[in-house]
Amino acid sequence: MNISSLKQQAQQSLQSRQYETAVQLLEQHCAQQQNDAEAYYLLGQSYAQLMQYRKAEEALRTSI
Repeated sequence: MNISSLKQQAQQSLQSRQYETAVQLLEQHCAQQQNDAEAYYLLGQSYAQLMQYRKAEEALRTSI
């Protein structure tokens, strides 16, 4: 699966409120694209929705 496809699927998962799926896809994407601030922001939002606030904070800090 290509990198932009992972991010697109993650965005669709977020819109569908499938946060666990979004986290999995974004973790894969971020492992390959470590400088993608938007992806880390989306990852932080996903973790926040899952009430995993430490992981959310870590991802959001990485995004800035």
